[in-house]
Amino acid sequence: MDVSDEYLAEFNENLRKWSVKKLVTYVQCDAADLKGIVADEFADMVVSYRFLEELKHPEDMFKIVKEMVRMVRKTGKVCISELSTEAKNEAEENYIRLHRESGDSFFKPTEIIKAMQETSLRNIHVETFETNIWFSPELAKQELSLTQVWFTSEEEKRLGSRIDEYGMKYPAFLLFSGVK
Repeated sequence: MDVSDEYLAEFNENLRKWSVKKLVTYVQCDAADLKGIVADEFADMVVSYRFLEELKHPEDMFKIVKEMVRMVRKTGKVCISELSTEAKNEAEENYIRLHRESGDSFFKPTEIIKAMQETSLRNIHVETFETNIWFSPELAKQELSLTQVWFTSEEEKRLGSRIDEYGMKYPAFLLFSGVK
């Protein structure tokens, strides 16, 4: 599901490429309100992968977590995977700043945990997975949409010298999980 059709052509191409078009349904909708689209207690597990950072309206984060909880069965699990907002070095700081300045929403772990607690999830855990995904200064300056590294000339002016010096690196992945 997606609120826009920005990636629809790429999505459909991948479905055809992997011969799974019959198994997948694309729904254009708002993840903050899925009633009437996805039934209550529909799934054993509901997972989002780097979804919250893409929110155009960060104030909807709580509603989205609430919808995830609504869709999962009793004793089912809600899992949310996001990048850490805590940089361990200059290259990670560059990656986080670039994404923030280009409009991504990075939430502090405490904000995600609070949303999970307020939607009555229990046994909430956060696991950290360090990454080793580096972009050298040369690679980071190329337009590489597949690696999700792109920036405007304005962002390049603000961050260019830092990226030239340190490159970029994915920060740690955080996996939040809770049981309904």
